[in-house]
Amino acid sequence: MKTIFSLLLVSVLLLACANNELSPVISVTNLHLSGDETDYAEAVESMPVLKVGDEVDVTLRLSGNGAELKTFQVNSSAEVKLDELGFNPKEVSPETDFTNVEKGRLRFVDGVNTTTLMVKAMVISTVKKETKLSFYLSSKAETDAAQCNLILKTQTE
Repeated sequence: MKTIFSLLLVSVLLLACANNELSPVISVTNLHLSGDETDYAEAVESMPVLKVGDEVDVTLRLSGNGAELKTFQVNSSAEVKLDELGFNPKEVSPETDFTNVEKGRLRFVDGVNTTTLMVKAMVISTVKKETKLSFYLSSKAETDAAQCNLILKTQTE
């Protein structure tokens, strides 16, 4: 009887300590190529092969899933250069220790649960058949960060 009670107590304590909050979410809402009005957000695999000089415009919806957003980071491979990062300046900390737009890093101010960002990048090299843009988002909840990889097909030189 003691064993059963101990097992029940341990399982209740584990469930009470478990984090039921969901991780933040990154959604690609629009994906356009320079000079092309087609939205590839729902059909990334049908995007044409990119060449040097092509620009990619990505609109992202960021959600903390009920929690406040903390940080956002965009990383690109050596073949892609971040040209622009569009955001609402009222939602992002002006502190340079936390926010560095040129490096693709944003720190959100308190109270921001969802937002929309615009990322503009340019293909500067096509040594490989594929390159990628990676997006990372963390919230103030104790959950894993969200990651979204956008794989871009490129024309090899």
